[in-house]
Amino acid sequence: EETERYCCELDIEPRRDPTNDLLIATRNRVRHELLPKLREFNPRVEAALARLAENVASDVDYLDAAGGDAWTRVATLDRDCVSLSRLALEGLHPAVRARIYRRAFRRLLGSPVDLEAVHVEAMGSLLGKARGRLSLPHGIVAVLTARPLVMRRGPPSSAEQIPETALNRRAGKADRVH
Repeated sequence: EETERYCCELDIEPRRDPTNDLLIATRNRVRHELLPKLREFNPRVEAALARLAENVASDVDYLDAAGGDAWTRVATLDRDCVSLSRLALEGLHPAVRARIYRRAFRRLLGSPVDLEAVHVEAMGSLLGKARGRLSLPHGIVAVLTARPLVMRRGPPSSAEQIPETALNRRAGKADRVH
């Protein structure tokens, strides 16, 4: 409506995209169904959402800075891996830890690809164990030892070779199986 008013004031005919009226896209359902319902509860919902976005942007800036500061204390870089001090990680807020995990992941890939929330949660769960291993997207592996959490590029984990075991049959013969 504001755009149409603005165009009218300047004597410009606005272009209309008919797909904006289709409720197939989520953005259109938000615009045509959700926002009108929210306005029933708060006629100034757009202003409230704008304030929320400003506050969240400020919080994100702070957390990004905290993550950058923590990175220098937590991470040790090698050509093929990033070692993260387990003790230092455990002392960080989960939101800062998530930024550390993501930064290590992007550094190993050499691209801006990001970890999904489910992978960040899995990294947090891994940190709560004594030792463990986690396969992440794009061939990245996280290995938790007693001291560091090491993230590296690596081949997918393969099953260990199972040693040959002799089985005794009733007749007393032994067969070899794997």
